[in-house]
Amino acid sequence: MHPILIVGAALVGLPVVLHLLLKQEPKRLVFPALRFLKLKQKTSERKLRLRHLLLLLLRCLLIALFAAALFQPTVLSTGVLDLAGEQPVAAVLILDTSPSMGYKAGPATRLDDARRRALDFLDELPKDSRVAVLDPNDPAGGWEASILDARRRIENLKEPAGFTPPLTTTLAAAYQLLRTVDQEAGEQGDPLPRLIAVFSDRTANGWDAGRAEELKKLRDAVPKPAPVHVFFDLGVDKPTNVAILAVEMRPQRLSGSADAAVSVVLRADGAEVPSTEVAAQLDAGERVTKDVRLPAGTPVTVPFKFDKLTPGFHTVTVSIREDNLAFDNTRTVTFEVAPQRRILTISDDPDTAFAWQLSHKWKQEFACEVVTPDRVPADFGGYEAVTLLGVKAPSAELARRLLDYVETGGGKVLLIPDGPDADDARGKAWNDALGAILPATLSEIVTWKLNDDPKRPRGVPWKLDDDRDLAHPLLAPLREFKRAGNVDIFDPARRRTAVKYRKVTPAPANTVVVAYFDDSDTAADRSPVLVERTFGRGQVLLLATRFDFDASTDGPGFWNDYTKTDGHSWPIVLPWLLMRHLCGSPDDAAYNFPTGADVHVPLPRFQPGQPRKVVVEGPGVLPRDATAEVGERQAEFRVTPPKTLSAGAFRVRAADDKNPWQYRFSLNVPAEESGLDKVPEEAIAEVFGPNAVAQVDREVKFRDLLETRFDRPVELFPMLMLLVLLFFALEGLVANRFYKLK
Repeated sequence: MHPILIVGAALVGLPVVLHLLLKQEPKRLVFPALRFLKLKQKTSERKLRLRHLLLLLLRCLLIALFAAALFQPTVLSTGVLDLAGEQPVAAVLILDTSPSMGYKAGPATRLDDARRRALDFLDELPKDSRVAVLDPNDPAGGWEASILDARRRIENLKEPAGFTPPLTTTLAAAYQLLRTVDQEAGEQGDPLPRLIAVFSDRTANGWDAGRAEELKKLRDAVPKPAPVHVFFDLGVDKPTNVAILAVEMRPQRLSGSADAAVSVVLRADGAEVPSTEVAAQLDAGERVTKDVRLPAGTPVTVPFKFDKLTPGFHTVTVSIREDNLAFDNTRTVTFEVAPQRRILTISDDPDTAFAWQLSHKWKQEFACEVVTPDRVPADFGGYEAVTLLGVKAPSAELARRLLDYVETGGGKVLLIPDGPDADDARGKAWNDALGAILPATLSEIVTWKLNDDPKRPRGVPWKLDDDRDLAHPLLAPLREFKRAGNVDIFDPARRRTAVKYRKVTPAPANTVVVAYFDDSDTAADRSPVLVERTFGRGQVLLLATRFDFDASTDGPGFWNDYTKTDGHSWPIVLPWLLMRHLCGSPDDAAYNFPTGADVHVPLPRFQPGQPRKVVVEGPGVLPRDATAEVGERQAEFRVTPPKTLSAGAFRVRAADDKNPWQYRFSLNVPAEESGLDKVPEEAIAEVFGPNAVAQVDREVKFRDLLETRFDRPVELFPMLMLLVLLFFALEGLVANRFYKLK
């Protein structure tokens, strides 16, 4: 109990003590008519006792009121009785700008309605209130300088974004603002009442229920008074919508002879659509249309195919008739028609690279160009990968260029050290010249004991016996071959083997992709076949045996049967595996992303003297933000929000018109945004408290809404002091009246 209340309670007894000490005895009168005097005496004693009791109560109440006034109590004003008057508040307004807020239930979108109602809400706030307006795409907003500035910010939220995080992310930022509002406001008296108002269509995709516990902790960390929450539900209870959920295409990089197969996924929500027209248009060409029946709630896939494609980037635009929700009536998909990917092979004798070149020609995925070390192109930028095959003594200049290629350009390099006339001295020459990029240190050549049994493998095979041996991404296609029954690689009697290989010692940070199945006791002791080293986006692979026709020749030059053409798949599969891993699969090429994503654009190698600037063109990209400078060693350019918040087709090109390089991609709103089902009120109430959701499908008086939800502290000190003065005057009047001498 507060000390003031204790002292006050003790002083309440003071009038009793004074009363007993100052108690007046009745006067004794001698009168002849003694009988009448005794009767008068009894009447006087009763009246006097009553008067004393009333005066005693007044004095006790006076002291109690005075003590209560010194305690300065407050009460909460609850309900329609507004005891606080026009007390300012600290209000955080969160406006949902997600794509679903573009839904129209009439002439205006849900965002238009949210903006109008938020402006009306500002008009109802008391004067001098502090206001913050938060957009989910910019949750780091702060307090506006005035309510007029808050109005301008709300008025600028004119269009739904192509992507927004859930409202729960913005709510965390709102609690942070309310936690520090009194500190930012400075010494301005009592803490401001706190309010969070959310204007949203309450779709399930906009509320992450998994963050409820985290948000409750943030809510409880806000200093008193606790924030009041109001969720203005602007959604439609029974929405109807026809949506393009997805436009799918795989692969997204095609060879020149392939057709583009595009699958369009449609869905009708709310009611069955007897027939709707879906149109697909390739670039600026002719629109192809199809009529589709859409059962309510059931996705329907519609295929389109385009042929006779020219090399380069293409965009297919798919559209349906306009309806209540505009954003999912149009989607785009971008793909590339590319010639064979170029790879460069450097060899002392191009004839020794014949087997390597022939295998790629057979697969038709890579165009393999073979040159001697003295004819290496001035720039590796036009090649997907570079291979050193059997080069006896790499020059320092070649080593420097390869290092620059992998370190700064994100290049891919395959190293096959041994070729004809290989000896132990070659290992030292490679270590000295290419030590900066070698995945392992080269040492002596190991000769395996030949097996003369024709029913058994001649040499030592790769260790490919179980899924653990095939765990590396380079060997992933072999797992599929094994499941499909393509077993010539795994058949013990037909496995490719080596009788000679280079002993290598990998650095601890590098990866052994696969090892020989030799006589070693443990896997760690087995000799590596392939070792990988990474340089950021760059990669280097080392093959520790030869790959040329001479290597398969019987006799002293025999190293392995990897290139032996006897109907076995290994001569084709091995080069394809190595290049697929380094250069990536066409299936991995991606030119289509959800809105709000970070898009990584691979950059070309700019020639000396060229401006190192790129231009981003697409929906929502402002001219002042379109041009960006890239670093000299920058291998990729990132296109990030806010440039990626709008859906559509985009192009990144060199700022120099003389440079023809360009890159294209598409952004589409995630399909989840087309779902218009509402999140249950219970999920919101878990954070906001009961009765926080206000249905505003009709006009509401925001003042009444606030007064029925806001508990405001009211100071009772002024009223108590008035009562003290009133009772003090009353006590004096009564005392004078009672003790007045007749």
